[in-house]
Amino acid sequence: MQSKIIKISILALSLGMLGGCAAPPVDNGVAEAALAKAQDAYNLATKYDDVLFILNHTGEPCYQTQNYIKNWEENMRKIASCENFVTKISGLGMFDPKWTTESTKIFVEKTIEIFGIERCMFASNFPVDKIFNSFDNYWNSFKEITKDYSENDKNLLFSANAEKYYRI
Repeated sequence: MQSKIIKISILALSLGMLGGCAAPPVDNGVAEAALAKAQDAYNLATKYDDVLFILNHTGEPCYQTQNYIKNWEENMRKIASCENFVTKISGLGMFDPKWTTESTKIFVEKTIEIFGIERCMFASNFPVDKIFNSFDNYWNSFKEITKDYSENDKNLLFSANAEKYYRI
């Protein structure tokens, strides 16, 4: 596969996240800034197509409004169009301190739909996410969301993809 690995935590954090977290979701300037950052990530990944890019924290979605989710999804699709981008589904408590399995389900399922099972992996953001929920609740939410997935797909999401992409 790719000869190099770059973890994109700095890029992801500088995005104001892919949907735009720097201001309330009604601020069009935030959506435009997030789109520009997604374009920057896309340009970087296409320029260095021999490098594996790993997007942290599900693109860092912040809000639950329809407009926000639409912007986040468009930016995720832009980045996912680069085959050398994969994503970690993690850190959802940072943006929704009252999160539940139901409130995060849309972001988990959309990310898997956009990137495909083969390019997603579940990850924790502990100890940071400990502020928002317990470790067991965190992982059990992923298990609940994927309860109807095949054993192979669950294996890919919970371990095999991480082993592959991090070469462990």
